[in-house]
Amino acid sequence: MSECLLINLLTIIGCYALICYLYDNLKSPYILIRDYVNQKFFGKKLKSLTERFGKWAVVTGSTDGIGKYYARELARKGFNVVLISRTESKLK
Repeated sequence: MSECLLINLLTIIGCYALICYLYDNLKSPYILIRDYVNQKFFGKKLKSLTERFGKWAVVTGSTDGIGKYYARELARKGFNVVLISRTESKLK
């Protein structure tokens, strides 16, 4: 009886872990597909990034590489951008 209870408990924990994993990894593609379908077939206009997330963005690693271009693109899209860097000289 004890082994059966343990197996059932481990099965429940495993199912819960699987559901959490699938939710975390599939919610972004689902949202992208849902928004595309709503826009394409139902004519619903998508909100702009600033309407969806607010007017401010924080970018770490903003002095080099991807962070630098990400900060520029956010500023171009109308965000107020806070830049964070490890070195003050690069930030200036």
